[in-house]
Amino acid sequence: MTSAIMASDPMVALAEHQLEMETVNADVDAQDLRAARNQEQAALNHEVDLLHEAARDVRRGAIIQGTFTLAGAAGGMTGELVKPGTLAVVFKSAGAASTALAAPMGHWTGDAAAQDDQADAKRAEAHAADARSRAEEADHHHQRMEQASDRTLSTVDEILSSQAQGNLAVIANV
Repeated sequence: MTSAIMASDPMVALAEHQLEMETVNADVDAQDLRAARNQEQAALNHEVDLLHEAARDVRRGAIIQGTFTLAGAAGGMTGELVKPGTLAVVFKSAGAASTALAAPMGHWTGDAAAQDDQADAKRAEAHAADARSRAEEADHHHQRMEQASDRTLSTVDEILSSQAQGNLAVIANV
């Protein structure tokens, strides 16, 4: 009996169609919200991975710098231990050169790569913020669709209540 009333009343049919559209929109909003949240989580995870990579780069640079420093010290000590002459000068010079290269090699292999990784992490942070913004927008739109559905349902309820009262009045007059 209810479907006969809905089919015969254009306002109810319009409200029914509007509810169907609002349901579709709400489903799309929910999918958009999930996708944006997933993208945000992926971007945040990527940012964390890049920050860990930056830390590994710093450690790598420190190890390389330490290795060059040790090699320089070993060369200098060897130059002191061998008989004075050309070989001693070569060891001392190689030790001094290795020590001089320690800091630049540490920066080149560690600090520079860490800075690149931090720049990439910033980019990932921006992607996360963009995804968060899209998620908030989808959530806001979803809430508006729910409010519109509530208003439509209220209108349909009023129409059906009015029709029921009209039908009762007709029956009472018969």
